[in-house]
Amino acid sequence: MYSWMKVQDTLARSNQLHPSSSEWFHRNESDKQDLLERVKATSMNGAMVYRVGMNLTAILQQKIAPLELMLEQKLMYNYYMKDIRMVRSPDDPPRFAQYDFTDISSAFFEAAREKFGAWGNLMNYRKLDIENDPQEQSFELGSYDFVACLVLHATKRIEDTIRNVRSLLKPGGRLIMVEITEECIDMELIFGTLPGWWLSE
Repeated sequence: MYSWMKVQDTLARSNQLHPSSSEWFHRNESDKQDLLERVKATSMNGAMVYRVGMNLTAILQQKIAPLELMLEQKLMYNYYMKDIRMVRSPDDPPRFAQYDFTDISSAFFEAAREKFGAWGNLMNYRKLDIENDPQEQSFELGSYDFVACLVLHATKRIEDTIRNVRSLLKPGGRLIMVEITEECIDMELIFGTLPGWWLSE
């Protein structure tokens, strides 16, 4: 994380982050505070950048656990959910027979139950470490379509990860994978504080 920050500093000083990014270093404290408040109020991304940024020194010194910080007041949940909308009414018949909502931890399950409460009888909430054999975690192989949003990159060996995903796909099953494909400084600042971001070999 610190090495990444030094690279961003160099890019900013040479106007490679923005045509006038070198001027950022000469802003007075009042201007900086005004900018921070505007970033915080602009969007969910801004709120997350603000919270992580204001605690970055303590995070790097390992005085604060970044994940716990992000989870406070459901900020991380709201961050993930900002672009997920139910385009169909919960009163409409669902287009699935069963949906397993998974994560490597159970931290998001309570909020997810609230979000998908209308389909409660069709939803399961289960821990899944996709780096390890799904069958050993009581998942039935060859029985799923698979939706993965911003998670598969945070694994040590992507080849093993994709092999495990493939083992879960049913015949003719589909993998819908959402990942970032170019550098995105706000996401790198936020999630770069988490060990999983740097796992890939």
